[in-house]
Amino acid sequence: METIFVTGHHATFICPACGFSTCRDVLRFLQIESAVRIRCTCRECRHTYRVLLERRRFIRKPTACAGRYRISGRTPREGDMIVVDISRTGLQIQSMVLHVFYPGERVELEFRLDKGSFPLIRREALVKNVRSQYVGMAFVSQEHTDALGPYLAFL
Repeated sequence: METIFVTGHHATFICPACGFSTCRDVLRFLQIESAVRIRCTCRECRHTYRVLLERRRFIRKPTACAGRYRISGRTPREGDMIVVDISRTGLQIQSMVLHVFYPGERVELEFRLDKGSFPLIRREALVKNVRSQYVGMAFVSQEHTDALGPYLAFL
């Protein structure tokens, strides 16, 4: 299944059989929470194919960076984690300790990149979603002036 990236509220569909392309309005699909898979029929050759609409602003980079998280507040918690994927706006971690995370909670993160001299990265993030041990987070600041900037530059 091919992945198609959405720009604004339009996406360009390219037939894998003949190469015919068309730009379509996909606004009605942007509010759907789950993955959007569409069956398309080419207007030129009538080939039927399926696509996945990618609505993210930035591509996620799969990683396996080890680190730690720390949550302050009423019930302070900390533990080991693996950064599962990362983008310019956030990341997804896998907690090695079964802690409860709450959406909106502020988390301090420390992890080492898996490239170059393995620099230590420190960031603050907000919890966006939780699925068991997997936690999606958005960076508090999208300014990446340290080693994370070049690491993410080619996504």
